[in-house]
Amino acid sequence: MALKSYWMSGTITLSGTPVSGATVFFYNSNQDDSWSVTTNSNGRYLYDLANRDDYSDGDVVTVVAYIPLFTRQLITSLPTSSATETRFTIDITLSNNSIGTTLVPDAGLNEVRDWLGGSSATAPTHIEWNDATGLPISTDTYSTWDTGSSNEERNAVTSKTSTTYSITYKGTLLASELDGVDVTKSGLFNAASDGTIYAEILYGAISKTTTFQVREEDTITIS
Repeated sequence: MALKSYWMSGTITLSGTPVSGATVFFYNSNQDDSWSVTTNSNGRYLYDLANRDDYSDGDVVTVVAYIPLFTRQLITSLPTSSATETRFTIDITLSNNSIGTTLVPDAGLNEVRDWLGGSSATAPTHIEWNDATGLPISTDTYSTWDTGSSNEERNAVTSKTSTTYSITYKGTLLASELDGVDVTKSGLFNAASDGTIYAEILYGAISKTTTFQVREEDTITIS
């Protein structure tokens, strides 16, 4: 008896050009489980859902492609120095999208709502990094946003700067932290543990070693 297959295939393009190395995520109907493949040199992806025990006939699968806008290389030869760092900037707009690589979850929006309504609210104070790969969703909380992660580090923000319609929080993942971990996700929180998640982002893996630190800037804009 032949085994049944559920093949998912397609081509990822950007402005009509096939994208090599794009990560294609597949999500189940509840969006609480995901798996992924990478496109080949022609932008093609192919995956057999029969490989998944949690998929069966009739299930709805959401397909989302993450297209790297630059090439990320494994860093192996940077000099060990506290002045050596990797920097990246994340711009966040206060909006709620059901699917996206950058998101302000309902919990963060409700914290802002409470402040505007005169209730008690706590501003962001910490940034956390981990190796989770799940796409951000609007219902994420501190207990669900890092599902699947086995390594995490949360540090206090080092500064916050207000400008017209925006505020920027800066934080650093030290050289000694998350050594050997592919860091794929970060979040902005208002506590040293648990707390409210204001924003989260999923990105291409940063292969962390002790030879460099990661400095992140999270800018929240109200427009």
